Amino acid sequence: MIYCANCGAKNQANATFCVCANCGAKLVKPAQSSQLTQQVQPVKPAKTGKRRADLKQVRKWEDDLDDVFEDSVSLGEDGHYFFFFPKYKLMVKTYSPTVVTNHENSTIKMNGKNVGKLSASGDYYQKKLDPVIAGRYTFSVSANLSGKTISPSPVKLDLFSNHQVSLNITTGSFTVSSVSLHLR
Repeated sequence: MIYCANCGAKNQANATFCVCANCGAKLVKPAQSSQLTQQVQPVKPAKTGKRRADLKQVRKWEDDLDDVFEDSVSLGEDGHYFFFFPKYKLMVKTYSPTVVTNHENSTIKMNGKNVGKLSASGDYYQKKLDPVIAGRYTFSVSANLSGKTISPSPVKLDLFSNHQVSLNITTGSFTVSSVSLHLR
């Protein structure tokens, strides 16, 4: 028996495609155990100097993140229990970044939700977002140009400030010239 990696259905050992009516994916045959043992290489020990440098870089990133979150999240007192014991609440700073694009009538989405109409500001179109907490957000933009809808790949961004989020679409135009041939 061989199992489909796509849907998990049981298939005959000599099957090429999955028998499942909803799947039909090409089956991948498992490698023979003798083939696997020939390909396995022993693990080489890491160089100590490189490992120390990597560890140093990881600690630097942790410190940078601590600095970012230190400004964004804090614990503050919010009254008392029984007039004596302090009551705490988690206080999270919100940000209102501005989304900017270079095409009018663009649709901007943040985590799949439409953020509203963009207003013109010179050569750009912008919208100040409603307050959001610090974190990673997925932005996507689509625009209608010459009757065609274009939408580049979504962008994942870490928002930790009120800075601009640029979602410009780079476009180009060209003219095609052709030569007509008459065959006799």
